[in-house]
Amino acid sequence: MDLSKLFKICIFTLFIVTLFGSLKSAVAGRVRFELRNYNFICEEQDTLLLKQLIKDVQPRLQKLERFYHYIPTEVVTIQLTASESAYQRIASQGIPEWSQAVAFPAQSLIVMRVVSAEEVQQAAQTLTHELSHLFCAGIIPPARLPIWLNEGLAQYLSGKRLGLNDKVLLANAFALKRVPQFKTLETLHSFSPPKARLAYIQALSAVEYFVHKHGEARLSKLVQNLGAYRSVKRAWLQTVGYDFIDFELNWYQDTYGAYRWLVWLNLDNFIWLAMGLLAVAAIVLARRRSRKKLERWEEEEWYPEYDPEDERDETQTLDKD
Repeated sequence: MDLSKLFKICIFTLFIVTLFGSLKSAVAGRVRFELRNYNFICEEQDTLLLKQLIKDVQPRLQKLERFYHYIPTEVVTIQLTASESAYQRIASQGIPEWSQAVAFPAQSLIVMRVVSAEEVQQAAQTLTHELSHLFCAGIIPPARLPIWLNEGLAQYLSGKRLGLNDKVLLANAFALKRVPQFKTLETLHSFSPPKARLAYIQALSAVEYFVHKHGEARLSKLVQNLGAYRSVKRAWLQTVGYDFIDFELNWYQDTYGAYRWLVWLNLDNFIWLAMGLLAVAAIVLARRRSRKKLERWEEEEWYPEYDPEDERDETQTLDKD
């Protein structure tokens, strides 16, 4: 046989074997778990993590389905990545670098990064957040789904609530007149990390405010109406009896009134306040000491100290008389 032909056969065989081996290892390195029409995928070494995640997310998933009155009909794929580089390959496609997970509603796909211990601990909450985005997209057309409501719902339904630090940050933004209108949050995913954090806090605050005023059942009804009516204004009117502009004004006024005193909890303000209080306390203490000293001097003038010589002189004067 011609040596050149034999060499080509060997190269082709080696290529086939290598390709087959790489495909086999890629398949063998991944595991799949199915929960109804939810398909979970992870690397083999993350199997225990994925099993725990499925266990933790089941009650959350049921709550989502009850709230949205919706169950996806297509298969939803949930991909866990335990590698920063693997997630960054996705993040480079226009996904914010500060994100931990991303949902692709058109592909019914969720990709999660689970690298740090904190991300592992928050995995169930993060997955619930992304599932909320998929559910919203399945009910409300994109043109009728404002991003503040999308992100606010995802946070609220995943169990996140505003903490004291969040409220202080929002109070600072109110004081500096840096709280944006809700319509300007449509480009949230291009914000810098600090600006994005404020936007997420604002979105969650608005949803919490709605629940406080109207209840969670009415919030669910708003989602249904946004899906049913082509007019956003009509959806709001049918749900709460007034339109979104009034809601935004009420949220701004009530939240500003409730949070404005929190600016004093900033560290810098707290230090200045503490110094001021110490100065006042020092002045009050000094005045009290001065007042007590004056009182003691007055007592000494009205009640002179007893002197036996004075009594003796007075007795001698009486004897002479």
